[in-house]
Amino acid sequence: MGIAGIVAGGLAGVAAGISARVAMRAVALSEEAPLARIQNPDGELVPSPVPILTLEGTMAVVVPVAFVGLFLGLVFTLLRLFLLRRATPSQRAALYSGLMLILIGWPFYLSTSEFEIGSRAVGVISFALCFVVFAFVFEAIMTTTESRFPRLHGNVQTD
Repeated sequence: MGIAGIVAGGLAGVAAGISARVAMRAVALSEEAPLARIQNPDGELVPSPVPILTLEGTMAVVVPVAFVGLFLGLVFTLLRLFLLRRATPSQRAALYSGLMLILIGWPFYLSTSEFEIGSRAVGVISFALCFVVFAFVFEAIMTTTESRFPRLHGNVQTD
């Protein structure tokens, strides 16, 4: 069950990282002043009309979130195994979302000035949804693999 949880956590981390990048884009688009500069044909740096989205920037968000997802996958697998056996997948995902919002989201919100860029409401809501994405993707993967690949979860019955 641990391997399946770690893999599910990594994949859910990728989904959460992508949603975090989308959240960053939403916050940047809510900003009134240009955040980036681009080079015009004359070689001058001028304000960009829209924020620039790069592969490097996206990977700088997705990869670390995926690695954190590996750890969270293991933690949530242990919670699932020992405390949440009777809970439905939706109940487990809601609990995971709440735990992440309280233990990760709230301290991050209090310790950073990132939410001063653009609309504060857009930032808070869009980044909070990243935790929900992680939790529901994780639980969907775990529930699906549990029924299709019981050996990954240690649910093999011998006769």
